[in-house]
Amino acid sequence: MTQLSQLLSDAAEALARTRACWLVTRSEKGVPRSRPMSLLPVDPSEGWRLRLVTDARTRKVDEIWRDQRASLLCHPRGGSFVAAAGIANLIFDPDEVKARWREEYDPFFPDEKRAEAVFLEVDVDCLELWVPNALHEPLGFATTTLQRDPHGRWTIAG
Repeated sequence: MTQLSQLLSDAAEALARTRACWLVTRSEKGVPRSRPMSLLPVDPSEGWRLRLVTDARTRKVDEIWRDQRASLLCHPRGGSFVAAAGIANLIFDPDEVKARWREEYDPFFPDEKRAEAVFLEVDVDCLELWVPNALHEPLGFATTTLQRDPHGRWTIAG
């Protein structure tokens, strides 16, 4: 396995163990805004697309309308850290929301609030990794950055 393949595998494994993360968007004035979110289970068959569900009336939705770049800061168990950045898309279509809906979302969106639910997908094109024992620096204290080009090919950045 190449170093790049190993790093991508480590990142995918760390993201699969992540239940909560920080979603970072930019305010109207360009100020970073962070909020904790539940990361939906990662589907490896979908590549580097991370999903969340949120309320359409929130500030983060307005911020994504203005600037689709978003980051997810993840700290799964095991000491790894992954920052995943990319283009965020909002899914409002009621049929699509219904098709994606799972019973575990019900406590956050009871029947009367379900109409306000939207899915947020981040198509990841940059990963910053701190993965102990996988990086070239002792204990993974230096960031390793991976970037994906428009053709889907990943490279280790600079």
